[in-house]
Amino acid sequence: YAARTNIVPFGLGWLLFPHNVNYHIEHHLYPSVPHYNLAACHQAFNEAGMLEGAEVVTVAEALRKIMADRLPQGVAAAG
Repeated sequence: YAARTNIVPFGLGWLLFPHNVNYHIEHHLYPSVPHYNLAACHQAFNEAGMLEGAEVVTVAEALRKIMADRLPQGVAAAG
C-alpha cells in the first residue's frame, strides 16, 4: 500500500488525526516539515498540481478501501 492523505471534516481532524497525521503523503515527501505546517504544505502542493494522481481521499473513502479487504464478499458492495 502507498501513503495516502485523508481529508477530514474540520471538527473531526483533531480527534481522528492528532498532529495532522492525515497529511501522510506530505509528511513522507518532506519529513522535516513540522506537523503544524502540514496543512499549509498540502495546500501549496495541491495548488502547484503536485498531488495529481496521488491518493488524496476522504476518511469515508479510505475506510471503504480498508474494510473491502476484510469483509466477506458482497458485504462491502451493500454499504
